[in-house]
Amino acid sequence: MAQDLTMKQEQIGSLKEQLSDLENELQRKEGEVMRIHMKFSVLVTQISSFRTTLQTQRTALNDFKVTIQEKYRDMMAEQHSKVVSNIALTCEKFAQEKGDLEESLRKVKCIKRGW
Repeated sequence: MAQDLTMKQEQIGSLKEQLSDLENELQRKEGEVMRIHMKFSVLVTQISSFRTTLQTQRTALNDFKVTIQEKYRDMMAEQHSKVVSNIALTCEKFAQEKGDLEESLRKVKCIKRGW
């Protein structure tokens, strides 16, 4: 009976030691979980910030694209207008020179005929 009592006390001591070890392990794991949770929170914040930055950049790129398209259209319209004006001026010069040549030709014919 004394041996039974001693054995039971040893088992209780062993179980108390195991319980203490398990409680220490639980505290360590809880600390680990808290560190992981903190890292996860930081990552979520970084992802959110990255998403916001990406959206801002996408908006800026779209604005840039629209500006380039508008400037291209304006430039093309301006160049078209310049080409049309140059062609009109060239046609006017041609008509003027043609008229001058015709006038010169008439004068030469008149001189040859003696008028």
